[in-house]
Amino acid sequence: MPQETTGHAARRIVHRHAALFLARGKRAVEHGRDEELHALRIAGKQLRYNLEFFESAIGPQAGTALGLLSHAQDVLGHVADADAFALLLRDLERDVPPGDARLPGIASLLAGCAAGRAHAVAEFHALWTGAGHSPYPDMLAAAVAAALESPPSSSGASGGAATTSTRSPNARENRSAL
Repeated sequence: MPQETTGHAARRIVHRHAALFLARGKRAVEHGRDEELHALRIAGKQLRYNLEFFESAIGPQAGTALGLLSHAQDVLGHVADADAFALLLRDLERDVPPGDARLPGIASLLAGCAAGRAHAVAEFHALWTGAGHSPYPDMLAAAVAAALESPPSSSGASGGAATTSTRSPNARENRSAL
């Protein structure tokens, strides 16, 4: 099996996760289905975890991409929180007998969840499409590309000497710009 440095493997893995995140984001914005937003949130976590794990092998430029991911994850997290709280409230609502004095409060909280979710989805769309700034996919792709092209940190133990096996004989072709 061909060998590649940890830095090359890190770049290949991060590139793959970035491409997946951007593709899922495009689908989530185009279709807006709940499951697509959830899949995007998970893909964002995977990309962020890989960037964090390989930061010493990739280099200092990973920080910009991590900051962008953190912001998107915060917004998507608000959507997930509203969904989880609404699910809890619907379960509670089913368990409360008709005419119970708590029902109007539960209904009010459900309406608040729906409004909060709608606000978070609108905020995500504005972020992704670039309302008032560059479109998010362009900013993230540029930040990831800069991170993948930057030299690894000299303090990173996994920088250049370590190797890992890979199925791809040409890791360089996997590092094309996003």
